[in-house]
Amino acid sequence: METTPSAPHTTTSQDTPNANSNFLLRLLRAREATLIIMIVLIGIALQLITGKFLTTPNLNAISLGFATSAIIVVGMTAALVSGGFDLSVGSVFAMGGVTVALALRAELPIPIAILCGVACGALAGFINGFLITQIQINPFITTLGMLGIARGVSLAITQGLPIAGLPPDFLVYGQGQNLGIPNLILIAIIAIIVGDILMRRSSAFRQIYYVGGNEEAARLSGINVKRVV
Repeated sequence: METTPSAPHTTTSQDTPNANSNFLLRLLRAREATLIIMIVLIGIALQLITGKFLTTPNLNAISLGFATSAIIVVGMTAALVSGGFDLSVGSVFAMGGVTVALALRAELPIPIAILCGVACGALAGFINGFLITQIQINPFITTLGMLGIARGVSLAITQGLPIAGLPPDFLVYGQGQNLGIPNLILIAIIAIIVGDILMRRSSAFRQIYYVGGNEEAARLSGINVKRVV
């Protein structure tokens, strides 16, 4: 018995609306969708109440306020994904800033001074990780202790006063602009993009997901859990 071959499927005008509706459904089902919708609604409400919320100066001020927190969140995300947390991030961030300022006051080149601040934060993170994995101290206790240490060191060095007299070339990083966008916001955007690429694409960073999902299974799979943590 002969059968008539079926005609190849062709895209009709109905396929595009269906594809669009499916995409919108997937977008709305995303966990972040609810948060984004709430932020948009709050922004609209504040604009209706004040009439000045969605202005460029106000949005720049809000973005500057969130920029430093956004940088901290990049590292904090990795800690949370691994199944842990870090209470000391804010104080360590401040201690790194104090380190950079002191290095600049010592007339070190700006790139070297910045690396000193990064090294200070990395050292604090290493100490936290060592105490948690090798000494088996609870992450809450470990990072709470580091919070107090970092804050105490920063206050002892600065006496609670700002460090002045920094080079004008360095101040451009935090106070300058490019294409009308403050540099601090651009730095935060770059940090978020780099962090997202590493968490999604880097094999080393992907191990963080495995450790956070099932630490024992990750260990049996050959992942050095302590090193990842």
